[in-house]
Amino acid sequence: EEGCSKLRPDGCTHPCAGRECGQCEEGCSKLRPDGCTHPCALPCHHGNCPPCRLMVRQRCHCKISSLYIECLSVVGICNWLYGYVQLGCGHRCKLLCHPDECDQSCSQRVKLKCPCKRIKKEFPCSRVRSEMDLVVCDETCRQLQKKHAEVTHTHTLVHILHEHKLFAELEAFEKRQKGRRKKNRKVTEVETEEGVWHRYKLRLLMPICGILLAVAAFLMYVTDVLRVVD
Repeated sequence: EEGCSKLRPDGCTHPCAGRECGQCEEGCSKLRPDGCTHPCALPCHHGNCPPCRLMVRQRCHCKISSLYIECLSVVGICNWLYGYVQLGCGHRCKLLCHPDECDQSCSQRVKLKCPCKRIKKEFPCSRVRSEMDLVVCDETCRQLQKKHAEVTHTHTLVHILHEHKLFAELEAFEKRQKGRRKKNRKVTEVETEEGVWHRYKLRLLMPICGILLAVAAFLMYVTDVLRVVD
């Protein structure tokens, strides 16, 4: 037979083996598809590798369930709500497990109140984030606020008057206490003077009595002398 006339790869100097090539005992060394880490189940072969049929464990899109699927198969969808993912508004996604990004237009109902807390309404979260002043006070609210302000003002005046009354009573009490302290001080001073007199009166009276007796004796002597002279 005539030899093979096909061009050989660069660097190859061996003749073409033709169709009578022997069976290769090495494993398949072809590149695996993206995402597959398993080796080809066939030995060295011509053509493309068969699809990988090994079962692998993968998380679903919402990351709640673990699914057993064939390698390179599309990630499965579970029947759970996509509550694992938190939206930008803080609420959880309300859709079933899905591969795409969650819709940020949250439809969860949010309760809003007017500034005075009397009126309550519910709106979708997306509308609350896009609009301002959805709930405002009405005329009834304003009347109630006016009455509340009047009552508060009255209570404040009563409190101030009560404090003034207590302050005046405290001042009067302090004045009475000062007067009592002055009276007690005078009585104490008198008692102190009387106590000093009682303590030292004997010491003072004895010299005085001696002097008086001496003067009396002297006068009696002078009287007797004058009688003798006469």
